[in-house]
Amino acid sequence: MKRSIEDTFVVFIGAGNLATNLAKALYYKGFRIVQVYSRTKESAQTLAQAVEAEYTTDLPAVTAEAQLYIVSLKDSAFVQLLPEIVSGREDALWVHTAGSIPMNIWEGHAERYGVFYPMQTFSKQRAVSFREIPIFVEAVCRKMPAF
Repeated sequence: MKRSIEDTFVVFIGAGNLATNLAKALYYKGFRIVQVYSRTKESAQTLAQAVEAEYTTDLPAVTAEAQLYIVSLKDSAFVQLLPEIVSGREDALWVHTAGSIPMNIWEGHAERYGVFYPMQTFSKQRAVSFREIPIFVEAVCRKMPAF
């Protein structure tokens, strides 16, 4: 069976500047953003509407049905919430966008994980072209996905 990008359900944990730009770019390319989580209802709702997704401000309510979770939170929030973010969703692919946090932070929490770090400053008000942005990617896959 041939899979397409429309078959890949993506969840964004965070709705800040980078998450907004990245979610929109993936959405315009055909990825299915199924949910956006943010601490604030306004941020979650605004980004979710832009990419035709559901939103939540309740971390335990984040769906466990996605194949890819993109964590784009402030560094301190990410480190603090990591166990709760991954809980019940360990088999998915997890990436964070923090260039200052090493990839090994995922060890013991997920089997497939990585870092997706665009070398760019982002603003919600200014769209960017990801074709022109250097992106650093690092990943580990200790277990093949079941889907």
